[in-house]
Amino acid sequence: MASTSTGAPTTKVMSGTIGAAIATLIIWGLKEAKVPGMDDEGLRVAITTIITFLFGYLVPPAPGDNVV
Repeated sequence: MASTSTGAPTTKVMSGTIGAAIATLIIWGLKEAKVPGMDDEGLRVAITTIITFLFGYLVPPAPGDNVV
């Protein structure tokens, strides 16, 4: 498992957090647009999980993150 030399959050952690916020906004927009199925809690959780994972996985660590 990777570790860092500081306790500061890494770029990948911050991108996952931003992904979760964006997923929340997307779900809100879909609910406001009355898209069928958006009342299903399981679907909303799945969308949030997938988007958060993608953001965290696709964003590389920054050189200043000092990942070892």
